Amino acid sequence: MNFRLVREGPERSAEVNADVQRIEDVWRNCRSRFAQAGPFLFGNFCTADDMYAPVVSRLRTYRVDIAADSQAYIGAV
Repeated sequence: MNFRLVREGPERSAEVNADVQRIEDVWRNCRSRFAQAGPFLFGNFCTADDMYAPVVSRLRTYRVDIAADSQAYIGAV
């Protein structure tokens, strides 16, 4: 993972858009339940955040347009 790399990605297909939406839905569900405990999926940094770190890297690398709450989670990771 290279958190400093930024690229222009190809145009996203409907399938990719659906995957991004599904990821954001998972993040939003976790954050809505555990936000009071901290900025990560379950409040404090845990294995779930480790598992999503490559996804965070890919979304940042290809400048995927996502919601503000997902951007906040990405910033925390």
